[in-house]
Amino acid sequence: MKRSVVSVAVLAAVGLAVTACSSSGSSGGSGSGSAITIALPVPLTSGNSTAAQQMVDTAKLAVADINKSGGAGGHQLSLKTYDDKGTADGATQVVQRALTVDGAKVIIGAYSTAESIAVRTVAEREKVVYIGTSAVGPQVTEDAKYTFRTTINQADYAPPMARVIKNLGLSKPAILADTGPVGSTLPPGISAELKSAGITALAPVSYTINSTDVSSSVSKVVAQHPDSVIIVSSSSADQGLLVKTLDEQGLHVPIVGFGSLTAANGLKIGGSSYGKMPGVYAVQNFDPTKPEFTNFVKKYAAATGGDATTLNTTINEQCPDTYDAFQTLKLALDADQGDTSGDALAAALHKITYSNPVAGKTGAAISFQNSQDGFHDSLAVFKLGSDNVLAPAPDLNK
Repeated sequence: MKRSVVSVAVLAAVGLAVTACSSSGSSGGSGSGSAITIALPVPLTSGNSTAAQQMVDTAKLAVADINKSGGAGGHQLSLKTYDDKGTADGATQVVQRALTVDGAKVIIGAYSTAESIAVRTVAEREKVVYIGTSAVGPQVTEDAKYTFRTTINQADYAPPMARVIKNLGLSKPAILADTGPVGSTLPPGISAELKSAGITALAPVSYTINSTDVSSSVSKVVAQHPDSVIIVSSSSADQGLLVKTLDEQGLHVPIVGFGSLTAANGLKIGGSSYGKMPGVYAVQNFDPTKPEFTNFVKKYAAATGGDATTLNTTINEQCPDTYDAFQTLKLALDADQGDTSGDALAAALHKITYSNPVAGKTGAAISFQNSQDGFHDSLAVFKLGSDNVLAPAPDLNK
């Protein structure tokens, strides 16, 4: 597929204005029952606001598509969006309001693992189905009954990250991780995978998540004289600041991270520092060359007024995961005749398979038959090129 060279800065203009709590209508389609309200908590006022807004726009698109096709389980869907401000306390407050005041029957979304754990706590207590669409921390779905996610478990990142380091011929990787739930638990798994590949990682260095000054942590990494850096962070903004600070302190080595490493907020903060690294590699749960993904991007662009060519390589990873969450929910509601009670809906989710999701590499499917995590072995590796264009790097994931 031919790609134009485009800048991620265009994304700053993409989005629909959303207040702390806003509602999206349920018009269209022929679902005959009363509308089912879906709550969408996202960090609209935070360092991840761009991704949050795109999640909102994606949710609106998904609801519109489902309602136009006749609804889900005989019902139209109604979307209510809440700003959780990127904090666990904020997530708890808005989700409790969604369930007790606004009558939400299902929860979809949240960005960070901290937010998602907070939502999970409420959902499990109230026996309401929650489908996460971003956070990868194992704590989100571990031993859960009503909590699912249409993204991966963080453990899935370790093998491809180690393969990237090995296939690049590197031997002295540093691990720079945040103090959040993912950053504090994933590094040992990455080190173990590297060891299996014959590579000994340097001692992990931590930094305070959402910090505005990471110079002290970066200086510790620089002092290790690594030939590469693996960044483990839940925040795109943090990753941009880390890349910028690495550049300022004179360390220019290949960088490997999550898909959020190359998301809009990070690229904006990191600026020209990204281009000074000999390679920036994103391990992510979507493939811009996949037909389901390109078709989704075209619909997203039409709905938001964005440019499909630009969005095809710069849209945030949470968008396909969010769209898939709503489509997976539709399949479950169709299967249980629109029953939103926690036990019935959870049982339905465990039985269905979504064979053609937007997210994941080509051939991936979403299934909860053996796990609360929908995706397994679905990650793809991409290299950030000139003008912030992502290019597939399949040879690095073999």
